[in-house]
Amino acid sequence: MTLYSCVIKPEYAKDFVEFVKSGEFWNHFPEYRDRKFLPIFSTLYMLEDILNYLTKNGVYTFAMKGDEIYILNFKEVDL
Repeated sequence: MTLYSCVIKPEYAKDFVEFVKSGEFWNHFPEYRDRKFLPIFSTLYMLEDILNYLTKNGVYTFAMKGDEIYILNFKEVDL
């Protein structure tokens, strides 16, 4: 039996923040330039240090709690 980890690697969060800050999204979807961009990072299980990093960088974070998915930092992110 093979077990898989549901924990994300810190570099995934770093790469996502760099992508958001680079503005590269608009190169792929220029038709959305006039809309508000809400970066969201989602995973099954979120480590506290990664959550803090994403929050500090203005990224909403979704993760599982029981059978439901929650926004973990809705009040902390100010966009």
